[in-house]
Amino acid sequence: GLQLFLVFKSKHPKSVRDSLPVMFAFLVLSMVSVQGAARAPPCAFDGRGYTDMKVTSPSGRELDATSCQKACQLEPTCEFFTHYNNSHMCWLMGKSATLMDQPDPKATSGAKSCTSGVAPGAAITITGD
Repeated sequence: GLQLFLVFKSKHPKSVRDSLPVMFAFLVLSMVSVQGAARAPPCAFDGRGYTDMKVTSPSGRELDATSCQKACQLEPTCEFFTHYNNSHMCWLMGKSATLMDQPDPKATSGAKSCTSGVAPGAAITITGD
């Protein structure tokens, strides 16, 4: 847990000393909201990451998996994403992405859209007239 010790001398005006508990409560509440449970899209899943041989580095940092999915939606070639909650790295991958065999408890992954219905490695057949 977080421990914070406040030590101050009586030189501080009474109004400052009286407001310290309120400032401390605000600080703690701010930290809880930032470090609370990470948000993830309803279609995302935890514990597995995607890999794509064409992608060699993350696209950047995102606060959570929902933000990573939104970044994927803005990238025309992105079909799948993996967000790592320890580093906040967001990996955007294309249609050649596959799920890694090795579980990773730090990973949250999903499709570009919760309504896309495309699974990695799925065969897509297009028929015409």
